[in-house]
Amino acid sequence: MLSVRQVLAVVPFSRRTLYREMDEGRFPKSREIAPRRIAWYEDDVKDWQKALDRKAAPQGQVCLTCLRAPGYALACFPNADLFCRFQSFLDATFSKIHKREQ
Repeated sequence: MLSVRQVLAVVPFSRRTLYREMDEGRFPKSREIAPRRIAWYEDDVKDWQKALDRKAAPQGQVCLTCLRAPGYALACFPNADLFCRFQSFLDATFSKIHKREQ
């Protein structure tokens, strides 16, 4: 499961936008795992990202929410090869986050 901090590390939302998108049904709902502690299933977040990609595909682009870091924003890829390379990078990043948390 992913904490709020981990989710915000991989989606370009502020905390406020994350909760608003969740309340409006445009982002996966969190689960309460303890009093005053919530988390998201990693698969739910990845499925949400893939749904964004499917929406962009009919327009000839593959889009993926990239990492929150200086200089990064919503990244659009003109072909599937670039998308696949970035997806591999994102999967490796999720793995690193999990290792740091343990």
